[in-house]
Amino acid sequence: MASYHNFEQELTWVDTDVRNDALVSMGFDIPARVEIKTGNLTNRQGKIIGLNGENITPILVKVDGFNNYFHWSELKVVEQTSRFRSYTSASECHDYIHMSNRVIP
Repeated sequence: MASYHNFEQELTWVDTDVRNDALVSMGFDIPARVEIKTGNLTNRQGKIIGLNGENITPILVKVDGFNNYFHWSELKVVEQTSRFRSYTSASECHDYIHMSNRVIP
């Protein structure tokens, strides 16, 4: 069994869509409003305008008219989108993803 040190290591084996879905399930969805927790933009708010699960800093946020990439741990969601969906377990998330990809005849 693999031993993972962080969230990114756990997701290295899955494709970008699944990584983006994980971010959305945590509340980081377009156009959620977030507050920056670190760096020179601390306590400033912005809107999520993009997700790129291939980057180590996958969340693109527009803050003060400029676009900046952030890691999920650097942000706090202050206003969620209507698509936000939280999961109580990995299996619940897995079931939801498989059900949403199912084609009904």
